[in-house]
Amino acid sequence: MTDKDDMSDAIARLADIAAALQPGLERGLKLEAATAAQIKALARDAHILRRQMKEMIEHAAIATLPQDPRVLGRYPGHLFSQGYEDAILCEIVARIGNGTRRFLEIGCGHGGTSCTRILHLLGWTGVWIDGDAASLDLARKMMAPAVAQGQIEIVTALLSAENVNDTVQATSIGTGGVDVLSLDIDFNTSHVWAALTTPARAACIEYNANFAPVIDYEVPYDATGTFDGTVLFGASLKALERIGRAKGMALVGCDIHGLNGYFVAEGDLGDCFLQPYTAERHYQPLRMSSLGVRAHAHPVPPRAQGAVAS
Repeated sequence: MTDKDDMSDAIARLADIAAALQPGLERGLKLEAATAAQIKALARDAHILRRQMKEMIEHAAIATLPQDPRVLGRYPGHLFSQGYEDAILCEIVARIGNGTRRFLEIGCGHGGTSCTRILHLLGWTGVWIDGDAASLDLARKMMAPAVAQGQIEIVTALLSAENVNDTVQATSIGTGGVDVLSLDIDFNTSHVWAALTTPARAACIEYNANFAPVIDYEVPYDATGTFDGTVLFGASLKALERIGRAKGMALVGCDIHGLNGYFVAEGDLGDCFLQPYTAERHYQPLRMSSLGVRAHAHPVPPRAQGAVAS
């Protein structure tokens, strides 16, 4: 037999082997396609399950609230905000009135999850301030018509206790007040709020729910400090209650995610909100899992600078 014959035999055997493997290969491809479809279905089901669990956690939290019409945060709905901030602010405004319909949001980010964007939708005007220039570029593009018409002024500034008043007074707000203030800058939130002289009739202020409502804690002030991933940031709800009281504002509630405390000027309270106006009464624990975003890390330095409220 010649080399040519050997080659022909080898090719023939390979052809036989390929023919024998063909059914298995086809079954494998079908199995791969079926597996891919199953994985896609599982991913879809997991997303649905996460959403259902989120809703269960939220509704369970709402069910624990007192059955009193003055309680805030009973309505799990929102348009733009990360949690239910915009819904709660609208609920507060519905109780105390629109006033001049002006807002100030410090820490607006890219604006996609702004707490006050819904107020703009309802005809209000105001100012957004944030220190992240890239995020504000996105905000200016998204809100270009409102910016062009003077309905929203967007300011790039990294705020501190030293510059917050000069920055705000250089905007269209000037030295006047606003009806709604939103303040969320993670690290120095309480210090900037304490320094801010612009009066507000209602305020949404981020608090650190890792601290129990009896603890008066503020992170030590650092003008250039930023959130470092630990639980030591911002201030406890009790600390914000104290700062609010010094400003003539009462703590009237928190959202169910344990992210923000809500304050109303004492002259606007009437009988619209649940007393007593204390952290112990209105505190909500951190429920980041229901919000669908990452929780804060938990390494805590050995000496947290705070004090239990007397």
